[in-house]
Amino acid sequence: MRKIILNIGVILIIGMMLLVLTGCGEENENIINSEVNTENISNNSNKQNIIKNETNSSKNKVHQSSSKNETNEIEETNTSDNEEQSVPENETVETSEKKTTFNVGDNVLHYGNYKGSGNKFIDTKVVSATITINLKEDGTYTYKSTNQDVSKDRSGTYEIKNNYTLVLNDSEPLEYSVLGDDRFIENQGTGFMYNYQGN
Repeated sequence: MRKIILNIGVILIIGMMLLVLTGCGEENENIINSEVNTENISNNSNKQNIIKNETNSSKNKVHQSSSKNETNEIEETNTSDNEEQSVPENETVETSEKKTTFNVGDNVLHYGNYKGSGNKFIDTKVVSATITINLKEDGTYTYKSTNQDVSKDRSGTYEIKNNYTLVLNDSEPLEYSVLGDDRFIENQGTGFMYNYQGN
């Protein structure tokens, strides 16, 4: 009886994977892609506004100092001061930018929380769990399960293997196949599907 239940479970998981791989989630991918594009456009316009504001403020400083002092020496000093100030301001704008995504093959994953729910056979019963994986920008992760019998909490580093597999390193590494932007599926027995939830 246990073999029959396991065979049915395997067939269901394979069927789910085929549905996902044949493009049933294209509409969700399009929505996610449009949200990412909108975010990128607003980030670019914010950067341009910051640079314009900094340029205007430095021009105002030059005009104020030149109207107070009419000698060439003071004007040369102001020009050199403005050149020195412009370098640190540009560096500040560039370093304050945080990278929010990384690539796995042709797909994009955001840093942040991914959630997956499902069932697992333990002994002779089916047990449910929800697992949250937080992928951090520094290459580390946290893994939390609502049912420790299904999977234990863990943390460590993660890496990309073979350009399409996400590996959570631990004493027993967990591997996930990236199926599209911001989603991946567990390669181990449970076959939980994970989707991006935000930060």
